Amino acid sequence: MADLTAAARLPLAKRSALLGDKAQTLAARLRHESGDIKGWTVLAQAYKLLGDYPQSLAAWRQAAALAPDNEGVLTHYAEAILALQIDGQKLPPEFADLTRRIRVLDPKSLEGMFFGGLAEQDAGNVSAARALWEELLRELPPDSPQRTEIQRRLDGLADGG
Repeated sequence: MADLTAAARLPLAKRSALLGDKAQTLAARLRHESGDIKGWTVLAQAYKLLGDYPQSLAAWRQAAALAPDNEGVLTHYAEAILALQIDGQKLPPEFADLTRRIRVLDPKSLEGMFFGGLAEQDAGNVSAARALWEELLRELPPDSPQRTEIQRRLDGLADGG
């Protein structure tokens, strides 16, 4: 992890070369040692830093398969799904499943409430999306920068979205 942090501070060209080499090496190792949860999470983060979101998603999917009750892994997996979404595109069914699992593990998870609202909105369940996002607003600190985005989404629901 320290390698990734140090690499993130390098100029883009050097960072890409270093991370690309490390990601290739790690991916090759994981083909033979596929049960290494830490390896999969590091690989997912490396791919994200490289801007390779499909590979990052694949690595998070593998990590989630190895750690189905790890809320942090599931949250990153859900974020990786969203990173590949195009505006207006339906969310894949795995996103709603992940959201439910996150919320079972921690009903007060802020990410779980946000993702749950997205999944409910995507499924056309406006009242459920509204309830989750209103709960999220109540839980967010008053000075949280996310409040504006959540309120915008709530206002969009009021407009029929």
